Amino acid sequence: MSHQYGGPQQGGPIPPQNPYGAANPYPGMPQPGAPAWGAPGYPAPPGYYAPPPRRRKKWPWIVGGVVVCFVALAVIGYFTTRDDAANAKKDDCITGAKQPKIVSCGAENAAFRVVEKFDDTGDTNKCDTPALQEQGRVAALEFTGRDKQVLCLTITKHTKPSDFDQYKGLNPDQAGLDRMRDQLDLLGVRDVK
Repeated sequence: MSHQYGGPQQGGPIPPQNPYGAANPYPGMPQPGAPAWGAPGYPAPPGYYAPPPRRRKKWPWIVGGVVVCFVALAVIGYFTTRDDAANAKKDDCITGAKQPKIVSCGAENAAFRVVEKFDDTGDTNKCDTPALQEQGRVAALEFTGRDKQVLCLTITKHTKPSDFDQYKGLNPDQAGLDRMRDQLDLLGVRDVK
């Protein structure tokens, strides 16, 4: 027997396919061209239970968010505190403000130069040694916070009388500051004039 398209027909007759919604020739199977059972908007056949949807674990997102926050805060903290006077080293210059910052010693607001730094102490008397006085020590600045530190300071050629406002017992006028510069210059302290 030959098929209408010229090839031999094998097996039995081909069941008719009706694209216009006639009865499904394969009961229990979806209609050809129809969406699969359980697809969004189409119910599953009776007696069929789809597995519950997999829930995403939330803890990796929470831990990742916390880590990102800590890293961001550390970066912000580094850039906002890296020029704090508490981070100054010997021969760094700082401003004379209430919250002194590290600046270039050639800057107009470079009020003091660090001649010595003592960590893990709040004792400003450590700056009262003959060796530090020969280096021009005129003031001591104590930092208390996470770590205690003391900076022994001398003046610079940019120091103004108002830069001493935060130091108890030190309030020279311009004439007193000029005398201090002359004495320190005689001692050989650099950059005071």
